[in-house]
Amino acid sequence: MVASVLAVALGIWGIVIVFGAVNQLGQDLSSVGAGTPAATSAPAAAAVGFGQTFTYADGLAVTVSEPTSYDPSRYAAGNTNPHAYKVTVRVTNNTGAAFDPTLLQVAMTTGGVQASSIIDSQNDINGFAPQNQLQPGRSLTYDVAFSTTANSGEAQVDVTPSFSHDPAVFTGTL
Repeated sequence: MVASVLAVALGIWGIVIVFGAVNQLGQDLSSVGAGTPAATSAPAAAAVGFGQTFTYADGLAVTVSEPTSYDPSRYAAGNTNPHAYKVTVRVTNNTGAAFDPTLLQVAMTTGGVQASSIIDSQNDINGFAPQNQLQPGRSLTYDVAFSTTANSGEAQVDVTPSFSHDPAVFTGTL
């Protein structure tokens, strides 16, 4: 009887620990990018053209160049489709606080089909933003490449700077 009561008490205590840990994880993930307030101005759903700048309410600005044809090295990973394109992403921090680009994501679709990211170390294309803190008033620029099924038509590049920001949407044609 004592062992049963002890087992139930330990089970309840274990559940409390697990729920506490999950709650703490949720709080920790919510605080990632806390130095970057959520965008509250023009919704990101309003796409801008390639080469234009999308500026969030907090002052973070993103620009994506027009896609250009890209020739991946023979050792490039992710080059699984017949066509490849490269874009240059520029992020400017006018927020007044340091911006952590660790969570910055870039995705591309062509003709409504998701393109695959190319990682090509021979051409300095690693698919990730530089990982240094971006200080106020500074910019970072880097190239991202994608493998696509289309070589013409509609293209869209979405840039999501952090959990606190909606995607900035850039559109145009290949």
